[in-house]
Amino acid sequence: DLIIISIFEDQEGIIWIGSNTGLYKLNTGQNIVEHFRYDENDLQSLCCDFIIELYDNTADKGKSLWIVTGIGINKLNKSSGVITRFNNDPDDPKCRAFNAAFDYLPDDNGILWAGSGFGAIRYNLNTNPFLEYQIGPFDQDPYLYEAMTFLEDNQRNFWVGTNYSGLLKYDENMNLISRYVYDPTDPDGISYYMVFSLFEDSDSILWVGTAFSLDAFDQKNDRFLHCTLHSDMKYSYI
Repeated sequence: DLIIISIFEDQEGIIWIGSNTGLYKLNTGQNIVEHFRYDENDLQSLCCDFIIELYDNTADKGKSLWIVTGIGINKLNKSSGVITRFNNDPDDPKCRAFNAAFDYLPDDNGILWAGSGFGAIRYNLNTNPFLEYQIGPFDQDPYLYEAMTFLEDNQRNFWVGTNYSGLLKYDENMNLISRYVYDPTDPDGISYYMVFSLFEDSDSILWVGTAFSLDAFDQKNDRFLHCTLHSDMKYSYI
């Protein structure tokens, strides 16, 4: 059965749909659908049909599309339809961790960040090398700092939501600025230590989805406002 995993609208208004059966290109103006799939006899086809994330390539002003699949990264030339495969080496531990990531975030410099069980993996989409960052102190168990989600805010700060260690704030050079950890005695603190989603709204309020509630972070006053969705439930995964 067809399962829709990701949907992306590019700069030209084309809708791209990632699924478990490949990539679909939907031109709503012309009612045209194109289907891209893995072909074992074609090295210029997708490396696999399981499509996780889709991004415009900012380095060429959206002329190509980055495709994150279950086993590697592909680049699609939108005009020719030719697909180039990148970093599908099963013997490379960074490649394996990248492909099994919890979340992805592209930035304006052609960098694609991936959250893994050992922190953050930085992949340069233009020059192809991996760099691995352990989130949090190096002298502690790296599993405490599993990177579950990312956000780059309008001040170019880099936020990382972790599975066990709350919310981390970095500057654009990945220097740690602040760490927000769960403290059950602090009514203005983050609501839980598991952070699964992040969103910045038009008023620059940072919304933090945890395993307990939805938090609105007031950066000016350094406090979290809590919006528990179900008062009769122990956990509200967001």
